[in-house]
Amino acid sequence: SNDEDNEEQFYTHSKIHRVPIGQNQFRNYHCREIHDEKCPLCGIYRELWKEPYGREEDKKLARMIKGRDRFYLNVVDRAAQEHGEELFVKILSVPQTLFSTIIESMIDDTEPVDLIDMDNGHDFIINKKIEDGFPKYTSSQPRMKPTPLGTAQEKAIALEQRHNLKALVKLYDYDEGVQLVEGLRPDLSVNRFNSDIES
Repeated sequence: SNDEDNEEQFYTHSKIHRVPIGQNQFRNYHCREIHDEKCPLCGIYRELWKEPYGREEDKKLARMIKGRDRFYLNVVDRAAQEHGEELFVKILSVPQTLFSTIIESMIDDTEPVDLIDMDNGHDFIINKKIEDGFPKYTSSQPRMKPTPLGTAQEKAIALEQRHNLKALVKLYDYDEGVQLVEGLRPDLSVNRFNSDIES
């Protein structure tokens, strides 16, 4: 049925490794472990916390490349819809914190809200604030009243426009990952410890 189909298309989960590829440049890689595959980037992340590493810059690199949860959702962009844009179903990419807020509102013990139902579903308002340089979404919440998606035609268009979210999570090639890791691996020479020992 459409409902079940709709449910499956609601979101997909990935983890993103943000890898430095030059001066202030980064590239995102979907973690292979999400699909139970060996992930060289997870390997180097764990390695950077162990001896003989442990310099502050090694830990900084580890924090930078750590796989971070990311959730992709099919959403109706109300502003796009109201402005008469042809494509109003967008892909929303959210961090774990915001995704948890969305799910908690759906399974709330006292007043759960349906964010998926096209006729009786609630809109969800995202409020983003920057605190200490990081985005916070703590005041994001569903609208109190349910709001129909729109006309029968708009509902049909919305179903048609849904994105294949699973197709977004393209795994990087394992061998490419191994090469990437070799480029990230810290220099293991004695000099890196700033040792006073003379050879």
